[in-house]
Amino acid sequence: MGYHFTFKVIKLWEISPEVLKQTGLVGIFPLMVLAQGGKRPEVVEEVITSLKSVGGEAGKELLSLTYILASLVFENEADCRWLKKRFKMLQDILRDTWAYQEIMQEGREEGLQKGLEEGRQEGRQEGRQEGREEERQQRLKDQRQMLMTLVQVHFSNIAHLAQERADAIKDPEALQSLILKVVAAQDEEEAKQILLSSSQAASRKKRKK
Repeated sequence: MGYHFTFKVIKLWEISPEVLKQTGLVGIFPLMVLAQGGKRPEVVEEVITSLKSVGGEAGKELLSLTYILASLVFENEADCRWLKKRFKMLQDILRDTWAYQEIMQEGREEGLQKGLEEGRQEGRQEGRQEGREEERQQRLKDQRQMLMTLVQVHFSNIAHLAQERADAIKDPEALQSLILKVVAAQDEEEAKQILLSSSQAASRKKRKK
């Protein structure tokens, strides 16, 4: 007998951060930055204030997740600088979290920027291609970290499966789509089926090729 799942699509971009906050479910507070009008420093500050009162490892991991999500949607240069500065102030709180240790490697980021700058200065096509590939790989890395943080915080028993799927997906768009589906999962079994379905879809795509 097969499983039957009922999915409810939540369009975060159509609801306000306040709606998510009013639920009182602190586990979804980091998603406020993805809501309509949520990619603003004021919203991030509101999430930080709420999560700092949670305390414990869960609070730390949720703060790390907030940073990851905000870094993916913030586009304004001034806002990006503010985001880095604000979370640097939380360094002592976040230092031991899994997500923070992975994303706060400034040396690697500086090396990437240096490589991209040299490519632009030399004006070589090869340099530009390498720069784009490095950017793509960095995006994949950030998205894999975000998926693993989500799963470890909410569905820790399927972390190994999530890691396998994260490593297997090479397309940033496909990985982002998977993350959004996992975010909307109501429980661990539903999240597991989403991950398994993504694996089956990838296998079918390979066979068609």
